Amino acid sequence: MNFIIKNVIMKVKKQLRGKLLIQRNKKVVSMHKKGMDTQDILKTMDIGIETFRNIMKKEGISTLNERKEKQLKKITGYYKKGKSIQEIAGLMNLSDERTRQILKKTSFYKGFNTLTKEEKKKFNKNIRHDVLSGLSIEKLSKKYGYSIKTLENKLGKLKLPTPYTVARLKRDKSILADVKSGKSPQRIADKYKIRRTYVFQLCVKNGYRHKLIRRNLIKKLSKAGYSVEYIAEQLNIGLEGVRYHLRVIKKEKNRNYLTGKK
Repeated sequence: MNFIIKNVIMKVKKQLRGKLLIQRNKKVVSMHKKGMDTQDILKTMDIGIETFRNIMKKEGISTLNERKEKQLKKITGYYKKGKSIQEIAGLMNLSDERTRQILKKTSFYKGFNTLTKEEKKKFNKNIRHDVLSGLSIEKLSKKYGYSIKTLENKLGKLKLPTPYTVARLKRDKSILADVKSGKSPQRIADKYKIRRTYVFQLCVKNGYRHKLIRRNLIKKLSKAGYSVEYIAEQLNIGLEGVRYHLRVIKKEKNRNYLTGKK
């Protein structure tokens, strides 16, 4: 018997709560239609912003302010005319990512997932070419209108090296070219703003013996009759360094003469 009474009481309470909510919602809507400020409505009715938005959604009333509505209309208008996200972002003075976020709210926006197979292939081909040609992640972000994080994820899926890796490989090639030209590890490190140990590690990794390369260059220049000062200037090393290598070359020459080696 008590169980039945409890159920009846619960049902009555639910009905009353439902009626009270309907009345409250009607008041909120009427206040909003009269032009009352949102913050004043929240204080008067003692509700949160999310509750207010949900009530407005149920009634089919937009909670966007006039500025946002105008912005959305302009952006959608540009997009329908066929302008790219980058162009729209420039016209609206917004970031590419923010423009995309606004367009995502509309039903006609075509993101990467809505592209056709041919369009996706073209996109992948273009981005592959740009990455391997050495474009930085910032430039790729501006060109394709994606955030840096999104781009990094896409490159990972395409199994492409990141622009940082491509840039590092290019830098390593130029470092090795400087090593071959006989420049000192310290000068190379200063030029590329890296540690000298990195230059040595790179030489070992690629099978280069830095001192032998420089010594052979000094030997060639010395045989050609160039002065110590000229050699030092050409190889971008100190005078004492050139003299040291010349002494070693002389010792090797004398040793080879005594042992009969050519």
